[in-house]
Amino acid sequence: MNAVAAMPQFRVWIVTCENWQPQSPTDVPRRAVALEPAEEAIMSAEEAEAYRVGFNQLALDDEDDRWAIAVPVRARYEGDLTPGEVVGG
Repeated sequence: MNAVAAMPQFRVWIVTCENWQPQSPTDVPRRAVALEPAEEAIMSAEEAEAYRVGFNQLALDDEDDRWAIAVPVRARYEGDLTPGEVVGG
């Protein structure tokens, strides 16, 4: 397994939380309802944290009821090509 594959990967999701009032952009709700992915891309821990904190700071400033959380994921490339495979037709 290469070093890149061993690094944790995350997807940032936009969520909503009932009866929860965050105080800081780094707060994480105990329970949330997923609304949509913030981005389609998978991110490193550092990228996900920067995105999450930035989004959440704007949400706090705007008194928005949406929040961003980072969820650990594992990418699977089902249906991906293999070397030498003919494509098209």
